[in-house]
Formats: sequence, C-alpha cells, structure tokens
Amino acid sequence: MNKSRYIKNFIVWCFAVISMGALTHCAEEFESPGPVTGNTLAEIAAGDTTLQIFTAAIAKTGIGISLDNINSGQHTVFAPTDSAFRAYFQPIIGGGPGDATIVDYVNNLSSTTNPTLAAFTARLQYHVISSAQPAAEIVNSEVFTTINSARLSLSNTGTTVYVNANAGASGAKVRTADLEGANGVIHTVNKFLTAISTASAIGNTLGISVNYAVSPVTVTVGATSGNNYDLFANALKKTGVALTVRPNVPAVNLPDYTFFAPDDAAMVTYLGTLSGGTVTDETSGVTYINGLTDPNLTTLTNVVKYHIAAGRVLSTDLSVGQDVNTLLTGKSFGVNALSPSVILEGDAAGPATVTTGNILTNAGVVHRLNSVLKP
Repeated sequence: MNKSRYIKNFIVWCFAVISMGALTHCAEEFESPGPVTGNTLAEIAAGDTTLQIFTAAIAKTGIGISLDNINSGQHTVFAPTDSAFRAYFQPIIGGGPGDATIVDYVNNLSSTTNPTLAAFTARLQYHVISSAQPAAEIVNSEVFTTINSARLSLSNTGTTVYVNANAGASGAKVRTADLEGANGVIHTVNKFLTAISTASAIGNTLGISVNYAVSPVTVTVGATSGNNYDLFANALKKTGVALTVRPNVPAVNLPDYTFFAPDDAAMVTYLGTLSGGTVTDETSGVTYINGLTDPNLTTLTNVVKYHIAAGRVLSTDLSVGQDVNTLLTGKSFGVNALSPSVILEGDAAGPATVTTGNILTNAGVVHRLNSVLKP
C-alpha cells in the first residue's frame, strides 16, 4: 500500500470512529417523549356539574370527538354553563325546562328542529379555538379564529376574562377559568354565544361598500347602523380612507380596525365650524363633504384618520391614562375615564364620550362618539 492511500484510509477510519461515537452519544442523550396523560377536555366537562348540557351538546354535534382525543392537539373551549343554555332554550322549549329536559331536546336535534342540528353545531363551534389559552396568558386585544372560521376577541382585566368584551349576543364573561386538561383548557362562560358572520366587516355597520371589480374603484355609502354614521361614512369615502379600511382582499382576510365614530349630530357640529356655518344639518353636511377641496379636505382627512386604530380595541382593552395610537401618523388620543362611560380626550379638543361601545363585526369594532376628536 502506498503512503497516500494509507493516509486516506486512516482518515476515513478516524471519521468512522468519531461518527460512531457521536451516534452513541446521541443515542444515550435521546429519550422518547412520554405518552400524554390526564383527562381530556370532554372528560373534564362530563365531570363538571355545571356543564352537563354542554357535555350533551358536544356529543350530539360531534365536537366532542376532538375534545375527547388526547392526541387531537390543544384547544381552548369557552363552555356555556347549564344556566346559559337554560336561558337560550327556555324561549324555544317553553315553560321552565329543567336540565334533563334540555339534554333530551339536544339529543333529538335534527334538520327540522329549532334550532336545526347544523345551525346549533355552527354556533357551538364558535366556542372553540385551536390553541391552549390559560387565563394568565391572555393579553388585551388578542384576536383568535374559532373552529367555525369566525373571529373572537379576548381581554383580560386582571380579575376577569372577557369574550368580545361581554358585548351583545357575541360576548360573554368567563365564570370559571382554567379547567385544564391534557389537550387544552376550558373556561366556562355565562352565555351561549352567537357567532359573528364571517362576511361581516366594518362596512356593514358604517354602510360602506367598495367595488374593486370596476375601474376606477367605486365606494358606495348606504344605510348605516341606526342611521347614526352617515356623515362619518361620507367622510371616509371622500377622503379615500375607505379604501384603507376595506382593502381589496376576501372578506375572510380583512384586517381589523377600530372606529371611534362620531355620530351625525357630532359631525354636524364639527362641520358647522369647519365650514364657517354653512353646515347646519345632515343634508348640508353631505353636500359640504362631497364638495371639499384643500386645505379643508386635508383637515378632514386627518380628523377621520384620528378616529381609527389598527386592530381591535374593545372597551375591556382600555385603561385610564392609556394613549390609543391612530392611523394619523404619530398621533394618539387619551383615555380619561372608563366608568360610568368611556371618555376620550383629543389633542386639540375634547372630551368625547362613547355612547355605544363594542359594536362588533368579524373585521373590527365600532364605538359611537358624541363629539369629534381633533388632532
């Protein structure tokens, strides 16, 4: 054997020895993960005396299959208590049905009952998200997508966890937090929630629709919620901000925005000052907005942006002294009070009171203001 071949073979032998040693070391260090143990979420619910109707509901709808599978991934369940289900079913069944009667009713849901099994299943799916969220890990303004594809907001005040700020049919308050299982966590809630439509966006409340299928793009202002925001909606259209908050994406992918929307009375007062007294009512306000040119158009644009925040900011996400960042670059407004009403303070004028808060959509939230904030 020549010298070079000897050296080459020696090097190969050395690498083989080193590799075998490394493999032996890795084998010694590697430990197979232990099996997941503990009760499933379905088992925890079944053992809770306040969740007997919920237990029947997840069994009937098939949701319990995942919640009873220890290897199905982690879930967070906002489980309506028996009293929450009683409040829901009493008007349907009539009288004062006991829990056993309601369980029997749930077990017999079908395509012809009220509610139908499909509708009940979709509604119940709104109570489940596919990740574990213990109460201590919930931070304000968090948004999750439930297993029925609708969005759900969580807030943590430090003492209470709120679902959608406990607002309307889509909101609730957590009664008992952190019933922990091997495949996630259950928080019991005080309502059987109504799922937010996955097609609903801010435009549904503010009456704005955008048609990206034509050129140029058209923005239409229709009826607003309670006819309260006609002037603000027209301002969104005139300033072009409507295209920012309703971009050209499918409804399911729309970004969240929070509107602190002045009502029509507040806008008439503001536009009356901006116009030098020309605006005296809603009709003259719409005419004035549509005919605006600079510098007042820029002024109105800045005011509109000053009333919008990116993401969801629910009343339960606010704290006194907090600054809320807006779409107007570098500008924020302050929170002066939370009780008995949320009161906001602008840079140049205020205060403004939230007269109706937490008007929810699947892509944002609206708070109605009785005054215009000025940057």
